[in-house]
Amino acid sequence: MPRRRRVSPPRPTHEVVYWDACVWIAWLNNEIRKPGEMEGVIASVEHIMAGRSTLILHRVITDNEVKQDRLTPETRDLFSRALSRPNVVKIDYEPPIMALTNELDRFYKKELRAGRVKEDLTFFDAIHLATAINRRVDAFYTFDKGQRGGLDLLALSGNVGGHALQICKPAYEQAPILFR
Repeated sequence: MPRRRRVSPPRPTHEVVYWDACVWIAWLNNEIRKPGEMEGVIASVEHIMAGRSTLILHRVITDNEVKQDRLTPETRDLFSRALSRPNVVKIDYEPPIMALTNELDRFYKKELRAGRVKEDLTFFDAIHLATAINRRVDAFYTFDKGQRGGLDLLALSGNVGGHALQICKPAYEQAPILFR
């Protein structure tokens, strides 16, 4: 009988990530999304729970964007336990982040007036992006393509107001299919 190889846990695509509010909401509500999207969220959750990834978040998520009164008690508990993990780092509205938020806001308002973008950057998106840039995350995870108003964040990947930041959907790589 052939021996089975021991499979080591997969390495995360990104070791330090920032989740936009829409990723939190998708995870907490167990949304039905396009193929691969929720699998990417679940893969990210698994890496975070195993301590292979660090998740950065701004407190604005917990205070304003994830409506906890709309969550079931079980989901509120899940959210609370996720936030209490040592590798989930909660960032306050610090002066450097405030300054960068204002810089991004001014930059995209100027881009909008010049007709180089079709929508403005929302205040919450500016905070999230500024926090991710400030903390030098490997990737900013979002599903935001600007369909609900506001700027298409995925289109900004690589250059957010002159700052390097990879913006993408949560990373998911399908496991290879093994044939005998």
